[in-house]
Amino acid sequence: MSIWRLVTREIRYRPANFCLAVLSVSIAVGCVVAQVAILHSHDRRTEELVAAAVERTEKEKERVEKETAEKVKKYEDAVRKNMRNLGFNVLVLSEKEDVHRAVVEHTFTAFIPEEYVDKLANSKIATINHLLPMIQRKMDWPEMKDRLSSPVIVVGIRGEVPFKYKNPKKPLLQRVPPGKMVVGYRIHTPLKLAEGDTVTFMGRPFTVHKLNPPTDVHDDGTIWINLEDAQQLFGCDGKINAIQALECNCASVDRLAEIREEIAALLPNTQVLELRSKALARAEARKMAKKTGEERLRDVSLWAENQVQQVKDLRQAQRDEKREVGFWLGVCILLGCISWLAILTFANVRERSLEIGILRALGVRTADVFWLFLGKAALIGLVGSLLGFIVGTLVGNAIGEGGGSRLDTVTLLSVVLATPVICCVAGWLPARFAARQDPAVILREG
Repeated sequence: MSIWRLVTREIRYRPANFCLAVLSVSIAVGCVVAQVAILHSHDRRTEELVAAAVERTEKEKERVEKETAEKVKKYEDAVRKNMRNLGFNVLVLSEKEDVHRAVVEHTFTAFIPEEYVDKLANSKIATINHLLPMIQRKMDWPEMKDRLSSPVIVVGIRGEVPFKYKNPKKPLLQRVPPGKMVVGYRIHTPLKLAEGDTVTFMGRPFTVHKLNPPTDVHDDGTIWINLEDAQQLFGCDGKINAIQALECNCASVDRLAEIREEIAALLPNTQVLELRSKALARAEARKMAKKTGEERLRDVSLWAENQVQQVKDLRQAQRDEKREVGFWLGVCILLGCISWLAILTFANVRERSLEIGILRALGVRTADVFWLFLGKAALIGLVGSLLGFIVGTLVGNAIGEGGGSRLDTVTLLSVVLATPVICCVAGWLPARFAARQDPAVILREG
């Protein structure tokens, strides 16, 4: 008679012992599988929560980025408008011009052709914007000399010249119509001028077009007239003293050198002067606007990362706690199961001692008796593992987050292969004890 036939007959004859052993194994396996199912469910729920957090933070990030971009653009526009009030910061002069007299004393003595400004406007120069040709002369107002305590600065302008290949810019300084005059605060105040008044300058009548409010020392002592009128008054038709410009707000290693290089290639016998304080003020204001926007966007990115990381950290802490509890619970249940299985096997050996003696007397070998009990232990492990897997999966899915998680075949194979081995380990000593019993002693005592 084969070992497996003896095992099956013994199970049919003593089902209670077999069922108790299978139940203990099923409980142990079910607890382990349920714990694995709960952890899988936790991981899946964590992925969903992290994905939701990422989506939520990305939407918030996009909203804040859009809002910040709009605010930064408005801020930059406001800065740009405020910085425009600083005026032009680049001067294109004749190479013969005395820079100190031109900048400090506001007195220009050398000329360049007026056509130079049109040449710049028709070029594709990228380093400057806003072109304003001008004639400037510091002099006494002949007709008002006895009423003014200091000379006036006369500036002839024709209005800004637009670039042919660039989008039109809002002019920094408005054109003065022919025959009219714009008067600075320090001049029109002592003269008690009003808009619409007619005054005489160098023997020529002019209508007061506008009276400027107080701004700075230079502009308060300035009179603006039309460029053609100035050229006629000073006898320099077709000539100008300088071209005022505004450097572009572009990143550059040496901005002034690039401006000079571009202008020198177009306008011979000229020099380029940068009004450093105005240029720096404008550049710093633009940088501050950009920095503010970048800091805001960086803060939003950090906030989004922190929100997602907080979800991950919280879920990981919860998982670690569940895994630790499940581990120690599994260890206790596993030890209890092994002990209980060993006890049941010992009880079965004692109960079947007479049967073992008869089998040995009939010629059944010691090894066969040993494998009889070990085979039963393996069968208990196999059946218990399958039942435990099914029950554990159902329980884990029932109490897990989000309806649990479907386990893969790796978990099933691991349980089915490992459990019979563990059961064989638990039944090893009882099986060895049964196999080593002397049949003569058993039959005599029986």
